[in-house]
Amino acid sequence: MIKRNPFIYVFIFLVISVLFCCSPNDEKPKTIESKYEDLVKLFKEWREFQKPELNDGVPNYTASAMEEQRYGLQEFQHRLSAIDPTSWPISPHTEYHIIRPEF
Repeated sequence: MIKRNPFIYVFIFLVISVLFCCSPNDEKPKTIESKYEDLVKLFKEWREFQKPELNDGVPNYTASAMEEQRYGLQEFQHRLSAIDPTSWPISPHTEYHIIRPEF
C-alpha cells in the first residue's frame, strides 16, 4: 500500500489558491495624478447627486428613484478610487479617508 504525504495536498492547495488570487481579471481603476481640489469638487458633486428629487416638496425615495441613484453611485465610487492621495499632506490625505465611507 502506498502512503501519501499530506503536505503535498497542502502545497497543491496553496499553489491553486495563489493562482486564483492573482488572476489578471482583477482590474483596479487607474489612479491619476490628482489634487486635493479634485477631491473637493467630487465631494460637492456627490452632495448634489445625493439629494433626492422633490415631488410637490416631498422627497422621492421610491424604488425606481433609488435604482437610478444606484447606477450613479458606481460612477462616483469609480472616480473616488481613481484619486491617489499618497503624495498629499496629512490633513487632506486624512479627509480623503474620511470621505471614502460616504460613497
